[in-house]
Amino acid sequence: MKKVGENGQALLVALIIALVLGLTCASLVLLTAANSTSSENGVRRAAALTLAEIGVERAKANIAKEIFQQQFAAQYHQATDSGEVHTPEAMLYGSYALRVTENHGGIEGDYLVISHGTSGRTTRQINVVLRRNPLTVPELMAAITLYNPNALGVFKGVPPNVCGMDTDLPSGIPFGSVKASDCTPGSGEGPDAVGIGVHDDESVTEIITALGNNTDRVTGVSDNGTMEDASVYNVTVENPTGRIDTLSSEDVSDFAAAVEGVADFVYDSHSWFNANGKTVSDGNFGTPEEPRIVVLRDPSNSNVHLAGNISGVGVLIVDSDVEFTGTFNYAGLIIITNRGNATVSLEMMGTPLVMGSIIAANPADEVSSVLDLRGTADVFYSSQGLGYAQQALTKQAKFVRVFYTEKKPNAADLEIEAPEIPW
Repeated sequence: MKKVGENGQALLVALIIALVLGLTCASLVLLTAANSTSSENGVRRAAALTLAEIGVERAKANIAKEIFQQQFAAQYHQATDSGEVHTPEAMLYGSYALRVTENHGGIEGDYLVISHGTSGRTTRQINVVLRRNPLTVPELMAAITLYNPNALGVFKGVPPNVCGMDTDLPSGIPFGSVKASDCTPGSGEGPDAVGIGVHDDESVTEIITALGNNTDRVTGVSDNGTMEDASVYNVTVENPTGRIDTLSSEDVSDFAAAVEGVADFVYDSHSWFNANGKTVSDGNFGTPEEPRIVVLRDPSNSNVHLAGNISGVGVLIVDSDVEFTGTFNYAGLIIITNRGNATVSLEMMGTPLVMGSIIAANPADEVSSVLDLRGTADVFYSSQGLGYAQQALTKQAKFVRVFYTEKKPNAADLEIEAPEIPW
């Protein structure tokens, strides 16, 4: 038989065990809740940082469009892959807000980007300085420059009208509709150039001889600053521009290769491709509002034939045998180079009009010509056209981060109100 004291002791032990179990369960519940909160906070912080980085990428597009000192808020975006396992969908979305300031620290080409990423109630701020060093259009001294004496231009029939006097694009007329008669030689404010520039004296003689009685169709600046006929000069020595062309054929080919690396599109006369080789449906040769870098190339080394009414603005790299017929208006820089096709050349028939400059740098000795202008071809040196080429190069320049830091979020840094949280 148990004693009364023994029953009391058993009850006390049971109460103690129950209390311990209760506290343990409560601790487990609190610990689970804390872990859940900690896990969510971790996801939110990671998502917020990703969103801030998305803002920096958006800033690059703003810089390309020269949008500065503006703020962009409440841009809701998916921060991570929606297929992320065990991650509530709401945590995958948030907002970014950013501000872009140009010429940071007084350095041209440096851009300060302040970007906020917000997921739920978590906001993270990163300050990034982006820098880009765009390729620059070479200093050119002629409307047409032929760099290789063994691969010069051929002018059949009536020679082209080549003018080195700086000429602006006519105002009030869509560029695709501009005719040579609409252009006023010497209307530009930039330095004037010679008509055709070459890199040896023998080529000067050959071209002037080929022009025959039509030397008045190649004009350019004279020693006294006026316009003169038969403007064909060796630009590696003293010439009417007062400048010397120090580039070689290899330099131009290297420049073309670098430009190809940031090209908007590649066209093979059948399809348009982006720089990664993927087919695109919106390829074009560029406009004054959106200059483009385009490479003309056929991987099979076949001719690229372009017909109809075509206009373009920016930089055009000819990397195949290319033939234009019909109406072809181009404002900018045309580079004829040899990068894999030993017979690369450019033939313009019909009514081509080029405002800017053409440079030909084919190093293949066996090529008889790299430039064939027929019909009523007109080439005007235009610093305005070359300005469009520079715009295309600047727009496509790669960005480099020269500074990165994460700071405590401060809406005042953006000069905007914090976005309203929708959940």
